Amino acid sequence: MSKFLLAVIFVHTLFAFDWDSKHECTLSKDQLEKIEITNLEDKTKSILNFRWTLYTNKRLVVLLKKDDFPSQYILEQSYKANSIKINLSDDYTDEYNRAYIRISFKDFKDDKAKFKIFLRDPKRRFGVKYIDPKK
Repeated sequence: MSKFLLAVIFVHTLFAFDWDSKHECTLSKDQLEKIEITNLEDKTKSILNFRWTLYTNKRLVVLLKKDDFPSQYILEQSYKANSIKINLSDDYTDEYNRAYIRISFKDFKDDKAKFKIFLRDPKRRFGVKYIDPKK
């Protein structure tokens, strides 16, 4: 049994996933979280913002806008239903090296939702700046 456990730990460390940037935020209802995304190759900037509007039946309704394109998601705390993936590049030929942001819903307490935001950018083509929602 110990050999099996050792093999699982070895495989897990061999294929461990490392994020390029991590950020946590706790938002009240309709409080906006803004992320400024800078393309380091051509110096263009875009804004990604999101907020939540409704929490019912252990589901959270999230409104997201990137480049003036609005979208709506319903997130749960269970795995595979708790996150949003936003692609930052159009590298359809190189899926493994594509840059993206993942917004994960982690917890809901005291009328506040807790999120974790991750950036994956293997080629280091994008910079992110988390703008304080209180300003």
